[in-house]
Amino acid sequence: MNTNTNETRARESSRTRKIAITGILGAITIMLGVTPFGFIPLGIFSVTTIHIPVIIAAILEGPIVGGLVGLIFGLTSLIQHLTAPKPISFIFWNPMISVFPRVMIGVLSYFFFVLVLKATKKERITYMLTGAFGTFVNTFWYSAAHMFFTPKIWSKSFSSAMVRACFYLVSQRKMESQK
Repeated sequence: MNTNTNETRARESSRTRKIAITGILGAITIMLGVTPFGFIPLGIFSVTTIHIPVIIAAILEGPIVGGLVGLIFGLTSLIQHLTAPKPISFIFWNPMISVFPRVMIGVLSYFFFVLVLKATKKERITYMLTGAFGTFVNTFWYSAAHMFFTPKIWSKSFSSAMVRACFYLVSQRKMESQK
């Protein structure tokens, strides 16, 4: 009976922690989204720092919490482009471009973190690599969604070229390993 009670308490404590982490990092994400600290304007583009709480959520609490904080990031991005449009905001009106890639940051960063930690057993290096990977995921998924879901005028853009280069490198590596 006592073991069952301890397991229930541990489960409730874990659930409470996940909710708290989601709330805190979600609030930080929203704060970054409504201040210039989250979207640093560079002409018609913006550099983002909002993916950082998403990566932290994934590392601390796993893919579900990371994905939820990523969803908050995506919705913040969508709302920002709907309420304060810029010349390229119409691209972000599609949730497959503004929301989905941001959810993937949290999900994929968690699995990358686990794999690298098992391989290296060095936490500090794993944290740095996961941060870089999460940034790459943000850029790659946005670029891939941009390439597949926007009109043909955008298919010749830098984003498209970057995604094609990644697919080319992966296919070349597969061909080399099959030899």
